[in-house]
Amino acid sequence: METDMETIATNFTHIHGKFTTTQLSQMKKSNPNIHPVSYINSEVVEAQLLEKSGRLNASFYVAGSLAQSIGEDGEIFYYEPASKVSVLIPSTTSSDVSSNSTSYVIFVRIGDELMKVVDVKPNMVCSSSYVVTVVRGFGGTKPSFHQNEDIIFGPIYNENRSPKSEGTLSY
Repeated sequence: METDMETIATNFTHIHGKFTTTQLSQMKKSNPNIHPVSYINSEVVEAQLLEKSGRLNASFYVAGSLAQSIGEDGEIFYYEPASKVSVLIPSTTSSDVSSNSTSYVIFVRIGDELMKVVDVKPNMVCSSSYVVTVVRGFGGTKPSFHQNEDIIFGPIYNENRSPKSEGTLSY
């Protein structure tokens, strides 16, 4: 049976946190290329602040990879998730900024381009991939051509532990 640390290592290439020697050993056993990262003076980023001020400056995780190339004018792409826990979900608002836990924006990054995710469906032809509909050039980025197997990144939203939110997620 896989430990939590092995599951994390299997699904990520970089992880943030302070880990014991035993935890690091468990992760390295599953993924010798895992990179634990610890930031100095890092702060929790609230989703709304991030979305209003600089999405390209977010920390990102590997959500998957393109299952085929997408032209600069394409609004649909196919992707293979990096793991069972990294399946994309669609935005629930037409706004460009999240407002709460039920009205939020989901975006991805491929290269230097951001895309707002508006729909995600299983691919009926290839069961391991998904069909994603997006708004290209999101957040003022420039739509560009992306190759098959290019990495798709999703932003990392942290839990907000400030007194005003009472420990709720940052949305």
